[in-house]
Order: sequence, then C-alpha cells, then structure tokens
Amino acid sequence: GSAKFALGTDTGGSVRIPASLTGNVGLKTTAGRWSLDGIVPLSPTLDTPGPLARSVVDTAWAFGAIDSSWGHAPALLSHIANADLHTVRIAIARNTVWDDLDPGIGEAVEKYLDEIAAKGARRHDVTLPGIEDATALHRLGGVVSAELDEFIAAELPESRDTLWDGIAARVSDGGDISARQYLKRRRALTTMAVEANSHFETADVIALPTVACTPPTMGDVAKLEDYR
Repeated sequence: GSAKFALGTDTGGSVRIPASLTGNVGLKTTAGRWSLDGIVPLSPTLDTPGPLARSVVDTAWAFGAIDSSWGHAPALLSHIANADLHTVRIAIARNTVWDDLDPGIGEAVEKYLDEIAAKGARRHDVTLPGIEDATALHRLGGVVSAELDEFIAAELPESRDTLWDGIAARVSDGGDISARQYLKRRRALTTMAVEANSHFETADVIALPTVACTPPTMGDVAKLEDYR
C-alpha cells in the first residue's frame, strides 16, 4: 500500500507470480515493447519490464502513462471503459495447470471467468499445442541458462559462488551449451510461439491460473530456510 504502482522485471514470472501470491496485479509486457536499458539481464530473449499495482485499473493507468503507443493514461482508460465485452472471446487453456491446482485456485478463476461471461464475453476451452515440449525445454533451462551464464561470466564472475541454489541450478549447464544447441532452443521457442499465437485467430484472451499453489505460510518459509 505504499505506492500506486511499482516496476519489476519478468522473465518467467517475476512480476506475475509475486503479484498473484499477494493479491495484486502484475503485467508482463510483450518482449521488445519496452526498453531494457538499465535492467540487469537474466535472459534478454525473455526479459520484460512490467508494472505491479493493487488493481487492474491502476495497472492500466501505469501502462497507459508509460507505453509509447498511448503516452497518456486517461486515453487508455477511456478506451477500456468504452470496450464492448460482447466482442471479447476468452479461450481457457485446459491442458496447462488445471489438473494440479491447490484447493480454491481453480474455483476462484472459474468464478472470475463466469463474471466476465455474465457481462457478455464469450468463453470456450482450448488445448494449447506443444505444452509438453515447452515444459521439457523450460526444465532444461531454455535459453535462460546460457544467456545468464554469459552475463555472469562477463560482468559478475565473482558472484557465481554466492548465487542462491535455485538460480545456480538454473545456470548450471549454461556454459556447456554449444552454439548449435542454443540456436536450436531459440528456434524451438519461436516455433512454439507461432503455434500458440494461432489460437488468437479465434480468441482475444487465453486464460489460465497464474500459479498452481496457494501463498506459502510463515511455517512454509521457515521450512525453506531450514532446507537452505
């Protein structure tokens, strides 16, 4: 509650996940839409700046004020206020995390989607192509491991031994990836994006829960500290 909005950076969820777990709103902007100048890179291929705010309205206000296509928050808010929900098509990606949700998460998302549908939006279920392949690539480190490893080697070599275990694991094989393997992963990401984007021919929004788990309790945090 100390600010109207804040700025974060999101590579694989670092704006959206903390926002979701704290009851706020986080937006990952399209890669390349906003400048990365001044941001410490994790993966230039996937890094984006984005706002965190207490409501969708505040998030839209921040986006409208910052984005060069709008440059004026009231203009974007007016555009949203005049939108006709009857023209909005929502595709629900059922083959993602829906079968592995903590109690209450799926119900909350469904309730929200029902509210949107009651105001006129049309909803339908879809199966996203390549989810298994994307998950497998993510577990390998995708392109992040190689790009972060290169940055650490070039700019912060002394920090490698002090990385948090979760980050160290993510870049553990980054320096061992060949140029051929790196380019193969980049090409795979592009192919998956094209396949996923094909769903926007029949939908304006693809909806799914941001996270599959409920926020950790203080007891959970203590357990994590013991583990570390």
